Amino acid sequence: MSFYRKRSFVLLPLIALCTLAMVKKSNPIASKKRFANSSASEDWCTAQLKSMTLEEKIGQFFMISAHPDLGEKEMNKCIELVRNQKVGGVIFFQGERASFGRAVKQVQEASKLPLFVGMDAEWGTNMRLFDGERFPYAYTLGASNDTSCTSQIASLMAQECREMGIHMNFAPVADVNSDPDNPVIGFRSFGQDPVKVSAHVAAFVKATEAGGIMSCLKHFPGHGDTDKDSHLELPTVSRSRAELDKVDLLPFGKGITSGAGSVMIAHLNVPSLDKSGTPSSLSSKIIKEELIQNMKFNGLVFSDALNMKAVSEAYGKDEVAVKAFEAGCDILLCPENVASAIQKIAEKVKEGKISKTEIDERCLKVLRSKYHYVVSPLAGKNVSESERTWRKQEVFEKALTVLKNEHDVLPFKKLDQKILRISIGMHTSFFRDGIALFDDVAYRHYFTLKEAVEELKNEKLNADVIVYSLHPTTVRPKNYFGMGLEAAELNQLPKGKSTILVFFGNPLYFSNPATLNGFDAAVIAYENNRYAQTAAAQFIYGAIPSTGKLPTSLNTSMPYGYGLQINSTGRLKFSQPEELGVSSLKLKEIDRIAENAIEKGAFPGCQIVVALKGKIIYRKSFGKPTYESSDSVRNSDLYDLASVSKIAGSTTGVMYLQSNGKFSLDKKLQDYLPELTSGSDYGKIIIREMMAHQAGLTPWIPFYKRTLKNGIPDPSLYSKEKKEGYTQQVAK
Repeated sequence: MSFYRKRSFVLLPLIALCTLAMVKKSNPIASKKRFANSSASEDWCTAQLKSMTLEEKIGQFFMISAHPDLGEKEMNKCIELVRNQKVGGVIFFQGERASFGRAVKQVQEASKLPLFVGMDAEWGTNMRLFDGERFPYAYTLGASNDTSCTSQIASLMAQECREMGIHMNFAPVADVNSDPDNPVIGFRSFGQDPVKVSAHVAAFVKATEAGGIMSCLKHFPGHGDTDKDSHLELPTVSRSRAELDKVDLLPFGKGITSGAGSVMIAHLNVPSLDKSGTPSSLSSKIIKEELIQNMKFNGLVFSDALNMKAVSEAYGKDEVAVKAFEAGCDILLCPENVASAIQKIAEKVKEGKISKTEIDERCLKVLRSKYHYVVSPLAGKNVSESERTWRKQEVFEKALTVLKNEHDVLPFKKLDQKILRISIGMHTSFFRDGIALFDDVAYRHYFTLKEAVEELKNEKLNADVIVYSLHPTTVRPKNYFGMGLEAAELNQLPKGKSTILVFFGNPLYFSNPATLNGFDAAVIAYENNRYAQTAAAQFIYGAIPSTGKLPTSLNTSMPYGYGLQINSTGRLKFSQPEELGVSSLKLKEIDRIAENAIEKGAFPGCQIVVALKGKIIYRKSFGKPTYESSDSVRNSDLYDLASVSKIAGSTTGVMYLQSNGKFSLDKKLQDYLPELTSGSDYGKIIIREMMAHQAGLTPWIPFYKRTLKNGIPDPSLYSKEKKEGYTQQVAK
């Protein structure tokens, strides 16, 4: 749907993955993926159809909204519509997971047939539920420039939907973000390049469908090239037919051939497809001719919400639902008068204006869809919480985009600079914690850009490097993309020898290239969350590279696809075990070993770090620094590694050699060091005994004492000043 506000709709459509009985030409790719009409499926669908009255069949074409956050009274209205009008599905909006679960149970119990439960979950259920899981926005996935990331994220969202009893996700947005002033698409689109958008759409659709959840391509025939909000008025898409084929329709075609179960029709005026001015959601020419016949789509067709002002005010609450159905919409979303609309369609059937055969065929589509997604859905793949964390982190690491890096100030090569971090906005702690993994830097914080400018514009800051991190409240255009002031105001902030800007928001904030003139480096992280902030900190300190590309043009100097590619310095990266294919559950066995050792008094406490291939994948502290201490060991505590150097160095080396057949613990020292030990007692030492501290060797020989005379440095060996023969300083 064309929804982007927190308080909007979530469509609960009945999507069908069955062949449209009205259309003789089917899409062989889509139908092969989506239809497996077994005898069990057909028996169930046929039995249900035979048991239904005309009004009950028509009711299956209606999807009503549910708002658990509005309380029991509003939910009771929804339940009564389900019970009395026999509607086919419910779309859920605002709420929280617990109230959502109760509401789903209530509406399902009130329905004669299984209801289709759907939700706008473009970035996970967090789009509608306050405590739903949060996944990356589409434009962040576009910036990652990696469709495998899109596939992984869509699979994770499908898992979340399955776990919560949701059968359909109204995603992906297949619109090409052509107009930067678009009020309803923007960050919800994968970007402005139709080929790249098509690739991401295909990846999203395949993963969603494989996860047993119905996908929905929206908003056909393309809402990207508009500057009006269809919630409020009817936008016009002025592209020629050739332009539509080349740009807007391309992702929809790719999504259809990838097996999308449904398509949502937008409320748009598209003269090149229908000269009459009829909104696309009410146009049989656009739906039946373009989508079904020309593009050979054989899934369910959804109208966009019928209570949106683009159509509701012009056509009336009842008539708009009838017109949408006649135009080819199988599912009528959020009509304002369900009972009246059902009766009007029933009257047209009784008058012969709509055939009973058509009603049966289209109702059968809905029933088949319910069988495949509700009654007998695909199981899908479940992954652990740690795997989900890594997959989200991976997207933000790959999406990180560098717009500017003069004098190669990023990443930091040396940590002996005086660095000052200044954060502006809300929810900044993950960036702070990410930096703390590498360095201890001074910092200041301001809640708004206005506050920062007013307090800092006349101040001279004592720092070699200043890192400004901007944490906006939204990625939408309102209120200057959540910063409160236009980007030009950033130039009033004081600068250091090097000044770096990190922005956790929409890059369109910097559409004026002059805004960045006062900064040596500028980094776009796209979203203000833990994953983006962690990625930015790791990049700044050289632990990860930057590979992201702008999903949309900012200006002529920073067009679509722009982004500086910067390598990492090789500094250790803090990561998840899953990045290297290691199980987090398996690593938890380390916890048990450490805790058991502390309990039995083997040592008071410890730190354990596992690093593999340049990545730290396990880092925990246990116990206390001493047996008598009341403090706990922290990750920031420092241990002297000298006493374990033989373990960390020589032991791991000989373990590797022995595993490759190049070393044996049962040989003698003279077998490997003949030039040093042959003919001496040392040469007869067995390696195993030496490594086990059982060789009888003197543990430490204080050679330095031989250079002292009467307890002070021998003047024949040491001098207090540099002179001939005394050129190597050994102490201050």
